[in-house]
Amino acid sequence: MQLRSLVRHISVYGLSDAVNRATGFLLIPLYARVLPREDYGILALLYSILAFAGVLYTWGISGAFLRDFTPADERERREVFSTTLGFLAGCGLLLSGAIWCFGKGVGVLLGVRSGLVRLGASILLLDALTLPFLLSLRARARSGTYLGLTAIRFLSTVGGNLLFVGGMGRGVQGVFEANALASGLVLSCAFPFGIAYLRPKVALARLRRLLSFGLPYVPTLLADRVIFLADRTLLKLLAGWDVLAVYNVGYRLGMVVLFYVRAIEAAWIPFFLSTFWERGAPELYARIFLYYIMAGGFLWLGLSLGAPLILPWYAPGYEEAASVVPIVALAYLVYGLYVQFLVGVYTERRTGMLPAIVGASAALNLGLNFLLIPRFGMAGAAWATSAAYGAMAGTLFLRSRRLYPVPYDFHRAGGVALIAVGTFLAASLSPPALRWGLILAGYPALAWRVGRPKGGTLG
Repeated sequence: MQLRSLVRHISVYGLSDAVNRATGFLLIPLYARVLPREDYGILALLYSILAFAGVLYTWGISGAFLRDFTPADERERREVFSTTLGFLAGCGLLLSGAIWCFGKGVGVLLGVRSGLVRLGASILLLDALTLPFLLSLRARARSGTYLGLTAIRFLSTVGGNLLFVGGMGRGVQGVFEANALASGLVLSCAFPFGIAYLRPKVALARLRRLLSFGLPYVPTLLADRVIFLADRTLLKLLAGWDVLAVYNVGYRLGMVVLFYVRAIEAAWIPFFLSTFWERGAPELYARIFLYYIMAGGFLWLGLSLGAPLILPWYAPGYEEAASVVPIVALAYLVYGLYVQFLVGVYTERRTGMLPAIVGASAALNLGLNFLLIPRFGMAGAAWATSAAYGAMAGTLFLRSRRLYPVPYDFHRAGGVALIAVGTFLAASLSPPALRWGLILAGYPALAWRVGRPKGGTLG
């Protein structure tokens, strides 16, 4: 029943995260038709910078919030919620205030208009204020409400883009205006679901506890954002705005796999934090690992082989982006292994080991980008990302396996991976009718036969 509950919440969080990320994914046809390639390249770079800056608005506090809020009584929950919200509000106002004051200089540094910089700061502040409300819903397993708020963000963002970018022709400025509008609306709608926990008090002892867990994670998050940002920056410098724009289209399509990974992550962390002490939990986690590999292989196959069919109508003029989709999709499947291996780090409060792991992977990513982009262009950038996430996952497993041993069956997992690669090669050489038969029927049958855990059921 525990696994069924996890699957149910993964489905809801998966849909929520898919809707969130599908916003940018679904708007690419609009951007491809309305924005010049250079403007779309600028937009891609600015989004990456916002993802990097967002770490300084949240300070790694999400995991700490979930750890302290999930098992607590109502009094403690009010303390955790109010302390988190007060801290994020204070930090966010200071950071956004500084950016608003010096927006012109920041804009010159980035080569964009100051209005975009100030809108970006507003979006980051609004999203930081919304975070405790969304985290409390996750911790209370209020997945339906979480999904509803996600739908509000999706509809307002898409509607705003259609109005400001498609209808009014406001370009990149319109994209940021739509996002700011959506962030403000979500905060307004989320407020009633956390008001019961809101108190005008910041408990310093609780804040120290939250930050002692979260702050060691900040360098980790920054290093992770370097992996996400470095390829965009270096492609712009080494290959130009046009190549960056094409790469970003392929990257967005490959990131469909990240919908799957983030859905698992959103349900996975509260799940193992509430069950890790139970008898049989390690064996349960090992089964979940195998199910992740099997389902991920299926998604990777469909996306990789479907990309050349999708791109001509999805983003006309960007068909060459199909070449990076399989590599980016693989990178995010590997990132999902890193998420699976977080159990010991969270349960034993050993987040201090993460900065070195992710930092070394970020350094590897930078080096590989400098080495591979001049030789292989977009494909080199995508392989650098895949290698960095592989290094992260492998190093985390080696460092954390003694903290909380999980009997992962790597022989079965490796067998499923080989079946996925073999299916990809066979399907690539087959006519379309047989190709999709191999993906839809051949791979699932073989993967289940090889990868199914002993006694594995969803009961």
